[in-house]
Amino acid sequence: GHLLEMVTPENSLVPKLGILGLDIDGQIAKILFPPRKLGGVLIAARSPGSPYWQAEFLPGDVIYAINGKEITSLASLRARLAELQTGDPVVVQVQRQETLRFIAFEIE
Repeated sequence: GHLLEMVTPENSLVPKLGILGLDIDGQIAKILFPPRKLGGVLIAARSPGSPYWQAEFLPGDVIYAINGKEITSLASLRARLAELQTGDPVVVQVQRQETLRFIAFEIE
């Protein structure tokens, strides 16, 4: 419910991942379960019509790293993605509930 109320497409959309993301600040960290450390990007929703591999990302996942580099905010996520070219391999570290997972794909 209330996560989507915080999402604005112009601020939240990350086109290369096909997601709508939110910075994890104190307000959001409080409503997540299990509680999260601050930092990272919460996936609030998937954007319609994004690439096929984005099905790997689920709302509620938290992105903590891309290719081993820590992600602290939407701004740092966008900066990391901007460095990647089409065809580059990407490994995204996400936390889903209490499990850390790695999602690998190539930039389209």
